Amino acid sequence: MAGRCPEHVARTMKKHLDITPTDWINRRRLEHAARLAETTMLPIIEIAAECGFENLGYFHRLFRARFGATPLRYRAEHRAVM
Repeated sequence: MAGRCPEHVARTMKKHLDITPTDWINRRRLEHAARLAETTMLPIIEIAAECGFENLGYFHRLFRARFGATPLRYRAEHRAVM
């Protein structure tokens, strides 16, 4: 779509934004997961699936690295008042 090979896009993105395309996508997916954890009572496994994570362990690892807490603990600490 960009008219460039994926490697060129990845190099350019890393050079200018200091992030790989995969990391950028994962950040967006994790931000969506955090919003769902805050605003819904969906089970964490469903949130992971909704955000495109098939491996729950991988989802937990990335979530904890990004937010400093597991998804369940994050939900408890950031639960939106409804």
